Amino acid sequence: MRGHRFWGALLILGATTAQAAEPEESEVDVPTILPPREDTNAGRIVRRVELRNAAPGWDLPKLTPSLKVGSLFEPGLARKAARELAETGGVAEVTIETEAEGDGVVVRLIAMPQRVIRAVRVQSALDLGDSLRALGLEAGRGVTPATLEAARSALQGRARARGYPQARVQLTTRDTDNPLAVLVLVELSAGEPRRVDGIRTEVHGAELRDELRELLRGYPLRAGVILDEEVLREQDRVLQGRLQAGGFHQAQVEHRVYELGTATYVLLSVRPGPLFRLRFEGNKLLDGDHLAETLDLEHESERSLARATQKIREEYQRLGFLDAEVTGQELGAPEDPVHDLFFQVRENQRTRVVARRYPCLPAGEGRTPRELDREIDSFLEEELPGATLLGAVNPGLLDRALGPTGVTGARPSPLPLDPSRVYVADVYDRAMKHLRDLYRSEGYLAASVGPVQVLRA
Repeated sequence: MRGHRFWGALLILGATTAQAAEPEESEVDVPTILPPREDTNAGRIVRRVELRNAAPGWDLPKLTPSLKVGSLFEPGLARKAARELAETGGVAEVTIETEAEGDGVVVRLIAMPQRVIRAVRVQSALDLGDSLRALGLEAGRGVTPATLEAARSALQGRARARGYPQARVQLTTRDTDNPLAVLVLVELSAGEPRRVDGIRTEVHGAELRDELRELLRGYPLRAGVILDEEVLREQDRVLQGRLQAGGFHQAQVEHRVYELGTATYVLLSVRPGPLFRLRFEGNKLLDGDHLAETLDLEHESERSLARATQKIREEYQRLGFLDAEVTGQELGAPEDPVHDLFFQVRENQRTRVVARRYPCLPAGEGRTPRELDREIDSFLEEELPGATLLGAVNPGLLDRALGPTGVTGARPSPLPLDPSRVYVADVYDRAMKHLRDLYRSEGYLAASVGPVQVLRA
Protein backbone atom coordinates (compact mmCIF):
# COMPACT_ATOMS: atom_id res chain seq x y z
CA MET A 1 0.00 0.00 0.00
CA ARG A 2 1.35 3.40 -0.96
CA GLY A 3 0.84 6.45 1.24
CA HIS A 4 0.35 9.90 -0.19
CA ARG A 5 -0.67 13.13 1.49
CA PHE A 6 -1.02 16.68 0.28
CA TRP A 7 -3.32 19.62 0.88
CA GLY A 8 -4.54 22.25 -1.54
CA ALA A 9 -4.71 25.99 -0.97
CA LEU A 10 -6.56 28.55 -3.05
CA LEU A 11 -4.71 31.78 -3.61
CA ILE A 12 -7.27 34.54 -4.28
CA LEU A 13 -5.37 37.35 -5.97
CA GLY A 14 -8.11 39.39 -7.56
CA ALA A 15 -11.80 40.04 -7.98
CA THR A 16 -14.20 40.64 -10.80
CA THR A 17 -17.49 42.47 -10.97
CA ALA A 18 -19.26 39.57 -12.79
CA GLN A 19 -21.54 37.25 -10.44
CA ALA A 20 -45.93 -10.91 20.94
CA ALA A 21 -44.33 -14.14 22.08
CA GLU A 22 -42.68 -14.55 25.56
CA PRO A 23 -39.44 -12.63 25.43
CA GLU A 24 -36.04 -14.17 26.02
CA GLU A 25 -35.08 -11.22 28.21
CA SER A 26 -37.26 -9.09 30.46
CA GLU A 27 -37.07 -5.35 30.98
CA VAL A 28 -37.61 -5.14 34.73
CA ASP A 29 -36.37 -2.03 36.52
CA VAL A 30 -33.83 -2.44 39.30
CA PRO A 31 -35.76 -2.53 42.60
CA THR A 32 -35.62 0.59 44.75
CA ILE A 33 -34.56 0.37 48.40
CA LEU A 34 -35.73 3.25 50.58
CA PRO A 35 -33.95 3.40 54.00
CA PRO A 36 -35.38 5.50 56.85
CA ARG A 37 -34.37 9.17 56.70
CA GLU A 38 -32.91 9.13 60.21
CA ASP A 39 -32.27 6.05 62.30
CA THR A 40 -31.62 6.56 66.00
CA ASN A 41 -32.16 2.89 66.84
CA ALA A 42 -28.68 1.64 66.02
CA GLY A 43 -27.31 -0.58 68.78
CA ARG A 44 -30.74 -1.66 70.07
CA ILE A 45 -31.73 -5.30 70.23
CA VAL A 46 -33.91 -6.46 67.32
CA ARG A 47 -37.21 -7.57 68.84
CA ARG A 48 -39.12 -8.37 65.65
CA VAL A 49 -38.51 -8.42 61.87
CA GLU A 50 -41.74 -7.87 59.94
CA LEU A 51 -42.20 -8.39 56.20
CA ARG A 52 -45.24 -6.45 54.96
CA ASN A 53 -46.93 -6.54 51.56
CA ALA A 54 -47.70 -3.12 50.06
CA ALA A 55 -50.24 -4.73 47.67
CA PRO A 56 -51.81 -7.75 49.41
CA GLY A 57 -53.47 -8.95 46.20
CA TRP A 58 -50.11 -10.28 45.00
CA ASP A 59 -47.95 -12.61 47.07
CA LEU A 60 -44.40 -11.73 48.04
CA PRO A 61 -41.53 -14.18 47.47
CA LYS A 62 -40.87 -16.62 50.31
CA LEU A 63 -37.73 -15.44 52.11
CA THR A 64 -36.27 -15.62 55.59
CA PRO A 65 -34.40 -12.35 56.18
CA SER A 66 -30.79 -12.59 57.31
CA LEU A 67 -31.54 -9.99 59.97
CA LYS A 68 -32.22 -12.07 63.13
CA VAL A 69 -34.26 -11.38 66.24
CA GLY A 70 -31.96 -10.82 69.21
CA SER A 71 -29.10 -9.33 67.18
CA LEU A 72 -27.91 -5.76 67.62
CA PHE A 73 -29.53 -3.52 65.04
CA GLU A 74 -27.35 -1.75 62.46
CA PRO A 75 -28.76 0.12 59.43
CA GLY A 76 -26.41 -1.81 57.14
CA LEU A 77 -27.94 -5.11 58.25
CA ALA A 78 -31.43 -3.81 57.38
CA ARG A 79 -30.26 -2.71 53.94
CA LYS A 80 -28.70 -6.14 53.40
CA ALA A 81 -32.00 -7.82 54.25
CA ALA A 82 -33.82 -5.48 51.84
CA ARG A 83 -31.34 -6.30 49.05
CA GLU A 84 -31.88 -10.02 49.62
CA LEU A 85 -35.61 -9.48 49.15
CA ALA A 86 -35.05 -7.34 46.05
CA GLU A 87 -32.75 -9.94 44.47
CA THR A 88 -35.59 -12.48 44.33
CA GLY A 89 -36.99 -10.57 41.32
CA GLY A 90 -40.46 -10.50 42.81
CA VAL A 91 -40.48 -6.98 44.26
CA ALA A 92 -40.18 -3.53 42.70
CA GLU A 93 -39.54 -1.49 45.84
CA VAL A 94 -38.56 -2.13 49.46
CA THR A 95 -39.05 0.47 52.19
CA ILE A 96 -37.24 0.05 55.52
CA GLU A 97 -38.96 1.28 58.68
CA THR A 98 -37.81 1.02 62.29
CA GLU A 99 -39.75 1.62 65.51
CA ALA A 100 -38.44 1.63 69.05
CA GLU A 101 -40.08 -0.91 71.37
CA GLY A 102 -38.88 -0.74 74.98
CA ASP A 103 -35.12 -1.13 74.88
CA GLY A 104 -35.31 -2.82 71.48
CA VAL A 105 -36.38 -2.06 67.93
CA VAL A 106 -38.90 -3.43 65.43
CA VAL A 107 -37.67 -3.58 61.81
CA ARG A 108 -40.23 -3.58 59.01
CA LEU A 109 -39.53 -4.35 55.35
CA ILE A 110 -42.47 -3.05 53.29
CA ALA A 111 -42.28 -4.53 49.79
CA MET A 112 -44.19 -3.77 46.59
CA PRO A 113 -44.68 -7.06 44.69
CA GLN A 114 -43.79 -7.17 41.01
CA ARG A 115 -44.49 -9.48 38.10
CA VAL A 116 -43.14 -9.82 34.58
CA ILE A 117 -45.67 -9.69 31.75
CA ARG A 118 -45.59 -12.91 29.74
CA ALA A 119 -48.21 -11.73 27.22
CA VAL A 120 -50.99 -9.17 26.81
CA ARG A 121 -54.47 -10.22 25.65
CA VAL A 122 -56.69 -7.40 24.38
CA GLN A 123 -60.43 -7.35 23.73
CA SER A 124 -61.31 -3.95 22.25
CA ALA A 125 -62.94 -2.39 19.21
CA LEU A 126 -60.30 0.39 19.35
CA ASP A 127 -56.66 0.04 18.40
CA LEU A 128 -54.70 0.19 21.67
CA GLY A 129 -51.31 -1.01 20.40
CA ASP A 130 -49.38 2.26 20.68
CA SER A 131 -51.04 3.14 23.99
CA LEU A 132 -50.17 -0.23 25.53
CA ARG A 133 -46.52 0.07 24.51
CA ALA A 134 -46.29 3.67 25.73
CA LEU A 135 -47.63 2.59 29.13
CA GLY A 136 -45.24 -0.35 29.41
CA LEU A 137 -47.89 -3.03 28.87
CA GLU A 138 -45.95 -5.40 26.66
CA ALA A 139 -44.29 -8.77 27.05
CA GLY A 140 -41.13 -8.71 29.11
CA ARG A 141 -41.91 -5.55 31.10
CA GLY A 142 -42.23 -5.51 34.87
CA VAL A 143 -45.52 -4.38 36.44
CA THR A 144 -46.96 -3.83 39.90
CA PRO A 145 -50.59 -3.44 41.04
CA ALA A 146 -50.00 0.32 41.22
CA THR A 147 -48.62 0.59 37.67
CA LEU A 148 -51.44 -1.60 36.33
CA GLU A 149 -54.06 0.66 37.91
CA ALA A 150 -52.31 3.73 36.49
CA ALA A 151 -52.25 2.09 33.05
CA ARG A 152 -55.96 1.21 33.30
CA SER A 153 -56.85 4.78 34.21
CA ALA A 154 -54.68 6.18 31.39
CA LEU A 155 -56.17 3.81 28.79
CA GLN A 156 -59.68 4.73 29.85
CA GLY A 157 -58.82 8.44 29.73
CA ARG A 158 -57.37 8.12 26.26
CA ALA A 159 -60.41 6.22 24.95
CA ARG A 160 -62.65 8.99 26.28
CA ALA A 161 -60.43 11.66 24.71
CA ARG A 162 -60.68 9.79 21.40
CA GLY A 163 -64.44 10.40 21.37
CA TYR A 164 -65.90 7.64 23.55
CA PRO A 165 -67.03 9.36 26.78
CA GLN A 166 -68.62 6.20 28.20
CA ALA A 167 -65.54 4.02 27.69
CA ARG A 168 -64.69 1.58 30.48
CA VAL A 169 -61.45 -0.37 30.82
CA GLN A 170 -60.95 -3.50 32.90
CA LEU A 171 -57.38 -4.65 33.41
CA THR A 172 -56.76 -7.95 35.19
CA THR A 173 -53.96 -10.49 35.50
CA ARG A 174 -53.86 -14.26 35.30
CA ASP A 175 -51.21 -16.45 36.91
CA THR A 176 -48.93 -18.65 34.79
CA ASP A 177 -46.75 -21.66 35.51
CA ASN A 178 -44.04 -19.18 36.50
CA PRO A 179 -44.91 -17.59 39.87
CA LEU A 180 -43.18 -14.36 38.84
CA ALA A 181 -44.92 -14.03 35.43
CA VAL A 182 -48.51 -13.09 34.58
CA LEU A 183 -50.83 -12.70 31.64
CA VAL A 184 -52.36 -9.23 31.41
CA LEU A 185 -55.97 -9.12 30.18
CA VAL A 186 -57.25 -5.81 28.81
CA GLU A 187 -60.96 -5.38 28.05
CA LEU A 188 -62.30 -2.08 26.73
CA SER A 189 -66.01 -1.35 26.34
CA ALA A 190 -66.19 1.75 24.15
CA GLY A 191 -69.88 2.65 24.29
CA GLU A 192 -71.46 5.18 21.94
CA PRO A 193 -69.11 7.74 20.37
CA ARG A 194 -69.47 11.48 20.82
CA ARG A 195 -69.87 13.23 17.46
CA VAL A 196 -69.38 16.77 16.25
CA ASP A 197 -72.67 18.52 15.47
CA GLY A 198 -71.12 21.70 14.08
CA ILE A 199 -67.93 23.75 13.61
CA ARG A 200 -67.58 27.46 14.15
CA THR A 201 -64.51 29.44 13.08
CA GLU A 202 -63.42 32.54 14.98
CA VAL A 203 -60.64 34.71 13.51
CA HIS A 204 -58.96 37.21 15.84
CA GLY A 205 -57.22 40.42 14.87
CA ALA A 206 -57.25 40.08 11.08
CA GLU A 207 -59.52 40.80 8.18
CA LEU A 208 -60.71 37.79 6.22
CA ARG A 209 -58.57 38.53 3.20
CA ASP A 210 -58.81 36.27 0.18
CA GLU A 211 -55.52 34.56 1.06
CA LEU A 212 -56.77 33.72 4.55
CA ARG A 213 -60.16 32.48 3.34
CA GLU A 214 -58.53 30.12 0.88
CA LEU A 215 -56.21 28.68 3.52
CA LEU A 216 -59.03 28.20 6.04
CA ARG A 217 -61.02 26.19 3.50
CA GLY A 218 -58.46 23.42 3.93
CA TYR A 219 -59.58 22.60 7.48
CA PRO A 220 -60.85 19.01 7.10
CA LEU A 221 -63.09 18.65 10.17
CA ARG A 222 -66.76 18.19 9.25
CA ALA A 223 -69.98 17.73 11.20
CA GLY A 224 -70.77 14.10 12.00
CA VAL A 225 -67.23 12.89 12.70
CA ILE A 226 -66.24 11.39 16.07
CA LEU A 227 -64.93 14.01 18.48
CA ASP A 228 -61.35 12.73 18.72
CA GLU A 229 -59.10 15.16 20.62
CA GLU A 230 -55.92 13.69 19.13
CA VAL A 231 -57.27 14.19 15.61
CA LEU A 232 -58.41 17.72 16.48
CA ARG A 233 -54.97 18.67 17.81
CA GLU A 234 -53.31 17.24 14.71
CA GLN A 235 -55.66 19.16 12.42
CA ASP A 236 -54.96 22.34 14.40
CA ARG A 237 -51.25 21.75 13.86
CA VAL A 238 -51.69 21.12 10.13
CA LEU A 239 -53.83 24.22 9.63
CA GLN A 240 -51.35 26.33 11.59
CA GLY A 241 -48.58 25.03 9.35
CA ARG A 242 -50.62 25.87 6.23
CA LEU A 243 -51.19 29.42 7.44
CA GLN A 244 -47.54 29.94 8.31
CA ALA A 245 -46.42 28.51 4.97
CA GLY A 246 -48.92 30.81 3.24
CA GLY A 247 -47.30 33.96 4.65
CA PHE A 248 -48.98 34.26 8.04
CA HIS A 249 -45.78 33.36 9.86
CA GLN A 250 -47.08 34.13 13.35
CA ALA A 251 -50.36 32.23 12.98
CA GLN A 252 -51.70 30.26 15.94
CA VAL A 253 -54.58 27.78 15.81
CA GLU A 254 -56.38 26.09 18.67
CA HIS A 255 -59.82 24.68 19.33
CA ARG A 256 -62.36 24.47 22.13
CA VAL A 257 -65.24 22.02 22.51
CA TYR A 258 -68.52 23.27 23.95
CA GLU A 259 -72.07 21.99 24.25
CA LEU A 260 -75.30 23.76 23.46
CA GLY A 261 -78.22 21.74 24.72
CA THR A 262 -77.59 18.19 23.57
CA ALA A 263 -75.40 19.27 20.64
CA THR A 264 -71.58 19.30 20.63
CA TYR A 265 -69.69 22.02 18.78
CA VAL A 266 -66.06 22.75 18.00
CA LEU A 267 -64.93 26.38 18.12
CA LEU A 268 -61.87 26.82 15.90
CA SER A 269 -59.88 29.83 17.12
CA VAL A 270 -57.45 31.36 14.60
CA ARG A 271 -55.00 34.16 15.34
CA PRO A 272 -53.31 34.66 11.96
CA GLY A 273 -51.22 37.73 12.75
CA PRO A 274 -49.98 39.86 9.85
CA LEU A 275 -49.40 38.65 6.31
CA PHE A 276 -45.68 38.80 5.52
CA ARG A 277 -44.36 39.87 2.11
CA LEU A 278 -40.79 39.79 0.81
CA ARG A 279 -38.95 42.88 -0.41
CA PHE A 280 -35.39 43.01 -1.71
CA GLU A 281 -33.18 45.97 -2.49
CA GLY A 282 -29.69 46.07 -3.94
CA ASN A 283 -29.84 42.63 -5.53
CA LYS A 284 -28.52 43.21 -9.04
CA LEU A 285 -27.46 39.75 -10.08
CA LEU A 286 -29.98 37.54 -8.25
CA ASP A 287 -33.59 38.53 -8.82
CA GLY A 288 -36.37 38.46 -6.25
CA ASP A 289 -37.73 35.12 -7.47
CA HIS A 290 -34.33 33.53 -7.01
CA LEU A 291 -33.97 34.90 -3.47
CA ALA A 292 -37.56 33.95 -2.57
CA GLU A 293 -36.86 30.42 -3.78
CA THR A 294 -33.69 30.42 -1.69
CA LEU A 295 -35.66 31.38 1.43
CA ASP A 296 -38.35 28.75 0.69
CA LEU A 297 -40.50 30.05 3.52
CA GLU A 298 -43.29 27.68 2.58
CA HIS A 299 -41.26 24.68 3.72
CA GLU A 300 -38.81 26.33 6.13
CA SER A 301 -39.53 25.41 9.75
CA GLU A 302 -37.60 28.39 11.13
CA ARG A 303 -38.93 31.60 9.61
CA SER A 304 -37.03 34.07 11.77
CA LEU A 305 -35.52 37.19 10.22
CA ALA A 306 -32.03 36.12 11.30
CA ARG A 307 -32.39 32.74 9.60
CA ALA A 308 -33.72 34.31 6.38
CA THR A 309 -30.85 36.80 6.29
CA GLN A 310 -28.36 34.00 6.81
CA LYS A 311 -29.81 31.94 3.94
CA ILE A 312 -29.57 34.85 1.48
CA ARG A 313 -25.97 35.53 2.52
CA GLU A 314 -25.06 31.86 2.17
CA GLU A 315 -26.60 31.74 -1.31
CA TYR A 316 -24.41 34.62 -2.46
CA GLN A 317 -21.35 33.02 -0.89
CA ARG A 318 -22.23 29.74 -2.59
CA LEU A 319 -21.98 31.55 -5.92
CA GLY A 320 -18.62 33.09 -5.10
CA PHE A 321 -19.66 36.40 -3.53
CA LEU A 322 -17.70 35.87 -0.34
CA ASP A 323 -17.98 39.54 0.66
CA ALA A 324 -21.74 39.84 0.14
CA GLU A 325 -23.51 41.80 2.88
CA VAL A 326 -27.17 41.22 3.75
CA THR A 327 -29.24 42.95 6.41
CA GLY A 328 -32.90 42.33 7.15
CA GLN A 329 -35.64 44.08 9.03
CA GLU A 330 -39.36 43.67 9.58
CA LEU A 331 -41.41 46.68 8.51
CA GLY A 332 -44.88 47.25 9.92
CA ALA A 333 -46.60 48.26 13.13
CA PRO A 334 -48.09 45.52 15.38
CA GLU A 335 -51.63 46.44 14.29
CA ASP A 336 -50.82 46.53 10.55
CA PRO A 337 -52.40 43.65 8.59
CA VAL A 338 -49.36 43.37 6.28
CA HIS A 339 -45.68 43.36 7.25
CA ASP A 340 -42.71 43.46 4.89
CA LEU A 341 -39.57 41.41 5.39
CA PHE A 342 -37.12 43.87 3.88
CA PHE A 343 -33.64 42.70 2.87
CA GLN A 344 -30.90 45.14 1.89
CA VAL A 345 -28.23 43.46 -0.23
CA ARG A 346 -24.73 44.66 -1.08
CA GLU A 347 -23.39 42.06 -3.46
CA ASN A 348 -19.87 43.50 -3.74
CA GLN A 349 -17.41 41.92 -6.11
CA ARG A 350 -17.24 38.25 -6.73
CA THR A 351 -13.96 36.70 -5.63
CA ARG A 352 -12.21 34.61 -8.25
CA VAL A 353 -9.65 31.86 -8.09
CA VAL A 354 -6.42 32.91 -9.81
CA ALA A 355 -4.13 30.11 -8.67
CA ARG A 356 -4.00 26.87 -6.72
CA ARG A 357 -1.07 25.67 -4.63
CA TYR A 358 -0.28 22.16 -3.36
CA PRO A 359 2.43 22.70 -0.72
CA CYS A 360 2.56 19.07 0.49
CA LEU A 361 2.55 17.42 -2.94
CA PRO A 362 5.68 15.23 -3.22
CA ALA A 363 7.84 16.20 -6.18
CA GLY A 364 8.37 13.57 -8.85
CA GLU A 365 5.72 11.20 -7.48
CA GLY A 366 2.23 10.80 -8.85
CA ARG A 367 0.46 13.70 -10.54
CA THR A 368 1.89 17.13 -11.15
CA PRO A 369 0.20 20.38 -10.01
CA ARG A 370 -0.87 21.08 -13.59
CA GLU A 371 -2.48 17.66 -13.85
CA LEU A 372 -4.30 18.24 -10.59
CA ASP A 373 -5.50 21.63 -11.86
CA ARG A 374 -6.93 19.99 -14.96
CA GLU A 375 -8.63 17.31 -12.86
CA ILE A 376 -10.22 19.93 -10.59
CA ASP A 377 -11.29 22.07 -13.57
CA SER A 378 -12.95 19.06 -15.17
CA PHE A 379 -14.80 18.29 -11.94
CA LEU A 380 -15.93 21.90 -11.51
CA GLU A 381 -17.25 22.08 -15.08
CA GLU A 382 -19.56 19.17 -14.27
CA GLU A 383 -20.63 20.50 -10.87
CA LEU A 384 -21.10 24.21 -11.61
CA PRO A 385 -23.18 25.97 -14.28
CA GLY A 386 -21.13 27.76 -16.90
CA ALA A 387 -21.35 29.51 -20.24
CA THR A 388 -22.83 27.12 -22.86
CA LEU A 389 -24.24 27.44 -26.34
CA LEU A 390 -27.78 27.17 -24.94
CA GLY A 391 -27.19 29.32 -21.85
CA ALA A 392 -29.69 31.66 -20.20
CA VAL A 393 -30.91 34.60 -22.26
CA ASN A 394 -30.71 38.12 -20.87
CA PRO A 395 -34.38 38.90 -20.00
CA GLY A 396 -33.81 42.63 -20.54
CA LEU A 397 -32.79 42.04 -24.15
CA LEU A 398 -35.69 39.65 -24.61
CA ASP A 399 -38.17 42.26 -23.32
CA ARG A 400 -36.83 44.91 -25.71
CA ALA A 401 -37.07 42.52 -28.65
CA LEU A 402 -40.41 40.83 -27.97
CA GLY A 403 -42.16 42.96 -25.33
CA PRO A 404 -43.91 43.72 -23.10
CA THR A 405 -43.68 47.44 -23.61
CA GLY A 406 -44.85 48.44 -20.13
CA VAL A 407 -42.99 48.50 -16.83
CA THR A 408 -41.66 45.04 -15.95
CA GLY A 409 -39.53 45.76 -12.90
CA ALA A 410 -35.96 44.65 -12.33
CA ARG A 411 -34.55 42.24 -14.90
CA PRO A 412 -31.17 40.99 -13.64
CA SER A 413 -28.85 39.68 -16.31
CA PRO A 414 -27.99 35.97 -16.23
CA LEU A 415 -25.17 35.31 -13.81
CA PRO A 416 -22.19 34.04 -15.84
CA LEU A 417 -20.01 31.45 -14.16
CA ASP A 418 -16.52 30.38 -15.19
CA PRO A 419 -16.29 27.17 -13.15
CA SER A 420 -12.50 27.23 -12.99
CA ARG A 421 -12.48 30.75 -11.48
CA VAL A 422 -15.38 30.54 -9.05
CA TYR A 423 -14.88 29.46 -5.46
CA VAL A 424 -17.87 27.60 -4.02
CA ALA A 425 -16.91 26.04 -0.69
CA ASP A 426 -19.09 22.92 -0.76
CA VAL A 427 -18.20 22.17 -4.39
CA TYR A 428 -14.48 22.44 -3.60
CA ASP A 429 -14.99 20.06 -0.67
CA ARG A 430 -16.46 17.55 -3.10
CA ALA A 431 -13.57 18.17 -5.47
CA MET A 432 -11.11 17.28 -2.70
CA LYS A 433 -13.03 14.06 -2.07
CA HIS A 434 -12.89 13.34 -5.82
CA LEU A 435 -9.09 13.71 -5.79
CA ARG A 436 -8.77 11.49 -2.74
CA ASP A 437 -10.89 8.79 -4.37
CA LEU A 438 -8.84 9.11 -7.53
CA TYR A 439 -5.54 8.60 -5.67
CA ARG A 440 -6.91 5.65 -3.74
CA SER A 441 -8.15 4.02 -6.94
CA GLU A 442 -4.54 4.22 -8.19
CA GLY A 443 -3.23 2.36 -5.14
CA TYR A 444 -2.52 5.22 -2.73
CA LEU A 445 -4.86 3.76 -0.11
CA ALA A 446 -3.70 6.12 2.65
CA ALA A 447 -4.00 9.25 0.50
CA SER A 448 -5.33 12.34 2.27
CA VAL A 449 -6.40 15.47 0.42
CA GLY A 450 -7.35 18.78 2.00
CA PRO A 451 -8.65 20.68 3.72
CA VAL A 452 -8.80 23.66 1.37
CA GLN A 453 -7.39 26.90 2.72
CA VAL A 454 -8.29 30.21 1.11
CA LEU A 455 -5.61 32.91 0.88
CA ARG A 456 -6.75 36.37 -0.09
CA ALA A 457 -4.78 39.35 -1.38
